[in-house]
Amino acid sequence: MVSKLDWPLMPEYSFGFSVSAEFAGGFRADTRAYSSLALPSGTMIDRDYLNPTESYQTRQSNHDGSIENGMDAEIRLGWVLGKQQISFFPEGLTLEPWFSFRYIVHKWLAKDGYLQYTDDTVEWTENIAKEYVYGSQLMYDQRFYLPSLGISARYPLAGQWEIEAAIGASPFIYATGYDNHLNWMKPIDYFDEMRSFIQLDGENWVAWYISPELSFSRGITDEIALRAEISGTFVNGLRGVTTLRYNTSGETIKLTNNTAGTDMNAGRLSLSLETRLR
Repeated sequence: MVSKLDWPLMPEYSFGFSVSAEFAGGFRADTRAYSSLALPSGTMIDRDYLNPTESYQTRQSNHDGSIENGMDAEIRLGWVLGKQQISFFPEGLTLEPWFSFRYIVHKWLAKDGYLQYTDDTVEWTENIAKEYVYGSQLMYDQRFYLPSLGISARYPLAGQWEIEAAIGASPFIYATGYDNHLNWMKPIDYFDEMRSFIQLDGENWVAWYISPELSFSRGITDEIALRAEISGTFVNGLRGVTTLRYNTSGETIKLTNNTAGTDMNAGRLSLSLETRLR
């Protein structure tokens, strides 16, 4: 490892919508989209490991992080199976196998804060003197393209309540990252291209995307319901290739394989008001 950047999502506030349509025979289509609000999102930490003969950390910088914009959009196509198709199902229980394609993008800004830089052969400690910086330092744009297969289960409870659980998973992932250094002292941009189970520069990497969900809804009338949902997004082990661009000269250098990598671990709590058309 040469550098590790932690871009926080704590917190991220968003608003959005979802639309579902179920057709005769059980075919179902769902689409949802969320847009992030531009707000502070915690402390961005950049750690460097620049001693070529050792594995310890040599530098660190901390900056105020904010989400500049973001979007999370997904479309699912599935087939609803109930007691009519599977006779031993309890009354009201439905299962839905589905295919999904999801697109996630976030753009962060890191500004102000401080640097703790010293000789690159020396191990970093908290006691290293802090050099304070002001203004915008880094901009990071990250995008995930996530196809997956999954299954949902729905079951009505007493008192107009309904519970729904779902999980999707896929080893086929494509992602990009663009790290734009805005500080004139380090005019370098880094472009990362990462794939899983899709060959990149003659190599394959293995990573996983998993998306569990659990929701409860309660009907207020026959047409209106309130829903609370908790869900997770986990992308782990994604690797790829980095290309450097020197802004002063325009020169680009493509590094060797396995020089880029990313993980994403996030949870979402959403509250929504539903209108049901029958």
